[in-house]
Amino acid sequence: MATTSTAYRFDTDGFYNGSCLVMQDPASGDWLLPSDCTISAPAFKPGYFYKVNVKKSWTAVKVPKTCAECAGLSVRHTDNTLHSNELRALFNQLVEVEKDDYELHRDDELTLTIVKKEVHEKTLEEAKEEKLNALTTRCHAFDNQLVNEEMIINSSLGFTANADLRSQNNINGLIAAGQKSVAYMDSQNVVHSLTIAQLNTLLAECIENGQYLYQQKWAYRAQINECTSKEELEAITFEFKMKNFANE
Repeated sequence: MATTSTAYRFDTDGFYNGSCLVMQDPASGDWLLPSDCTISAPAFKPGYFYKVNVKKSWTAVKVPKTCAECAGLSVRHTDNTLHSNELRALFNQLVEVEKDDYELHRDDELTLTIVKKEVHEKTLEEAKEEKLNALTTRCHAFDNQLVNEEMIINSSLGFTANADLRSQNNINGLIAAGQKSVAYMDSQNVVHSLTIAQLNTLLAECIENGQYLYQQKWAYRAQINECTSKEELEAITFEFKMKNFANE
């Protein structure tokens, strides 16, 4: 009865490519091995590919864990070996995780690689447009947002008051009520008894504060448009101040 054993195959690049049974030559005792086989078994340690060396034993090759570690690796379109299929699956998995920075690429011969995405270098005009859009978004919170806790003014009436749209609507409602004296709660939840005249003063201050914010917006717009470098643009930060009516 012929003696058989398991042999371990390798592909044209030397990577493990499955196993097969081989027979032993009864006369010489040598294993009758195909040219793409070795009787030596890989260690099959997780996290490694195995590549045959000149001694027909195996060298462990660490499986890449990031797209950057795949530099220099490729899969030919015509390859259908165990290693090439594992590598294709790995490429897809890693690119899915790092899709913001890397992508799959096929050359004219459809060889698959991972490449770093080209970063579009914004022109100064593009950077200005982006900064202006950020300014617009920031300012929309002042005139489109009903409740804005940033909008607190120091009133000439001697307390701090909310000046956002909801507060202005509330003040208008109190004025419309037509009472000689009404209870008004300031930004610190302190109640004040205010006359119609005082409510009108407070409403005027809220409106003037909104105009003051717009003045700051136009100043920032001018500053952005006057920039001659992206470094100047990056140095601009939007710090809006509310108007102080206490000393007026």
